[in-house]
Amino acid sequence: MIKLVIALFLAYQLVVDAQCTGCWIGTRGPCQQSNSVCWASNNNRCPQGTTSCRTPATPEPSSTPLPGSDCLDCFFPSSGKCKAPHDGVCHAEMPGNPENDNCPPDTTRCYPIIPEPTNPPLPGSDCLDCSPPSSGKCKAPHDGVCHAEMPGNPGNDNCPPGTNRCYPQTLAPVTPAP
Repeated sequence: MIKLVIALFLAYQLVVDAQCTGCWIGTRGPCQQSNSVCWASNNNRCPQGTTSCRTPATPEPSSTPLPGSDCLDCFFPSSGKCKAPHDGVCHAEMPGNPENDNCPPDTTRCYPIIPEPTNPPLPGSDCLDCSPPSSGKCKAPHDGVCHAEMPGNPGNDNCPPGTNRCYPQTLAPVTPAP
């Protein structure tokens, strides 16, 4: 057990104490500005305007992360689904902040959540997105109110006047292959 603790401590030290290469003469540290001046970190966070020279503690996954996954290559030891571009620190989601995809301010979601595609309704189905509490196969475009069919009105696809059928009654005929 003690050997495991020592090994973990040494691995942690190697990551935390990783120094930048190519630093401006007389400077050193794990954070580097674009002009090659290196700086020390403060609680494993680089000063603003610098980037971390640390290598990720874990190898990159071999496949693309799924939508909604945690960010990769976060500034050690942070983790989360949202990342600050200025310092690479990752953060947990902030529910109730839909303006920023439920991420904290000044961060962006690493892997957007892609809504699952929905199958189009079958021919003759009721309309979707009707003004509550209406429903039906025909919809008025000016107010979104849905209505039942009006049999005997073939001129308007059996829908009441001023409405349109949401989905055709049948699928288009398929021409057989020669």
